[in-house]
This record gives sequence, C-alpha cells and structure tokens, in this order.
Amino acid sequence: MSVLTATTDDFTGGRPLPNGTYKVTVLDARVEKKDDGSERLTRMYGNIRRAADGAVEFTIDGSAVPFRVGNRKLFARSWITHPNEQAQSIGNREIKREAVAAGLLTRPTKGQSIELNVDEEYAMQLIGKEVTVRTQQKPRYINAVTGLAVFKPTPEQLQSGEVTEGRPEAEVVAWVEA
Repeated sequence: MSVLTATTDDFTGGRPLPNGTYKVTVLDARVEKKDDGSERLTRMYGNIRRAADGAVEFTIDGSAVPFRVGNRKLFARSWITHPNEQAQSIGNREIKREAVAAGLLTRPTKGQSIELNVDEEYAMQLIGKEVTVRTQQKPRYINAVTGLAVFKPTPEQLQSGEVTEGRPEAEVVAWVEA
C-alpha cells in the first residue's frame, strides 16, 4: 500500500500561461446558438508553443524555475450575431482575423470586400489549423458564496467580499497573420 500526500498545489492547475505570442492548433470549433437567437463561435486551442522558437519550456522574468506549457488549453468565444451591435462587431472582427491567420480567408486589399460564411462547416474547417495568437492574463472574479464566475463585478461587490479575485487566466486577445 502507498500513501499519497495531497496539497493545494495538486489542484490549482499550475501557473497561468504568460502573456506572449504562441503558435497553437485549433482542437475544437463549433457554432453555439443561444436562447436569445444570438450565435457565437467557440474554439479550443492546444499544442501551445512559443511563436519565436517553438519552445514548450522556457524561463520568464529571470526566474530560475522554467515555465512548462504542458497540456494547457486556450479558449476563445466570438459573437457571430448578437443583439448588442458592439459585441457583434468585435466578435466578427475576431473571427475574420482568425480566418486570415488560419489561411481560410484572403486578407482583402483596399476597396475589396470578401464574404465569409461562418457556420458549422466553417468551424469544422478551422479544426486542425495552426494559428498564431497573442495572449494576455486577465483576472477572473468568483462569487464567494456560489463559487461561480462573475463578469465585471461592481466595486461594492469587491469591497464587501461578496466577489473575490480568483487566479488569472490567459485569454486570446489577437490573432496574428503568418
């Protein structure tokens, strides 16, 4: 019989992916339809490696302990249609930039416009594509009672302790053309 010792380190998931530019593989992509009629494209990326040299283990900020990418995943969600025009515009821009980075759309020249049909077939074409992304660590907020994520907490929620800042997570903030 073996005795294992468990600590919180065994359950925290390690350090978040540092801000940077990475080559990734699209592992999953799908169109989600919401109850309000809006649609969004969700993606999961894996096979993450530093864009500059393909490294999956590297030091950051002079640390003696190397950062190991391991089996980490990145996720992106972009609105295709949404009642809020700004949310839809931002989501559409993200999708178009990713399509160019993945080689599924040619970047239009000045005065030219190209249509991109974003549906399940497009999502399937994304799977397996290599893209380059820029990431940034973003704070995550957690409801202290329910443990659920809270987006854009109020200062009052943070001051009262109703919402606490959780572990930061890496978020895709840009897709880079090859």
